[in-house]
Amino acid sequence: MTPTRLYDARPCRSGIHDHVRFDYNEGTIQLFSFDDDFSSPEFQLNGSRFCMPGTYAVFGLGLINKQYFPLVETYMSLVDQEHQNVQQSFTLALIHRYGIDPSTLPTVAACFMRCNEDKFAKERARFEGAQNLQALLTFLEPYDSYEAEHLLYMIWGGK
Repeated sequence: MTPTRLYDARPCRSGIHDHVRFDYNEGTIQLFSFDDDFSSPEFQLNGSRFCMPGTYAVFGLGLINKQYFPLVETYMSLVDQEHQNVQQSFTLALIHRYGIDPSTLPTVAACFMRCNEDKFAKERARFEGAQNLQALLTFLEPYDSYEAEHLLYMIWGGK
């Protein structure tokens, strides 16, 4: 395991109090700061070697419990998707772990807004139930048209 992954794994271990986990990540995530300790190709997710400090802790906590969704959303708001793309694999894992429903939609959408590649076409059926479509419409109301278009493209692909 690389130094970054070992450091980020600590808050995900059992026995650490929840507030410590959250405080750890709030202090660790840094905009425009990237870890590059992937010394071998197997650590290069989607061809990218860079991610913000705290990335794997946020991902791990987000996959442990929905209570960390606000942390995931905060993290995603800081992601520079031009220089990092490890969030794409996490987004797919998040969908597989929790599914899509009105409670998960805001977090999944926050992830989609920071993804660049259409790798979610196989998941589109999860969005197509009446309840999820209504939740998606409501969710998209405050967004600019280009943001809504990006999110819809992540779900349903090209025109």
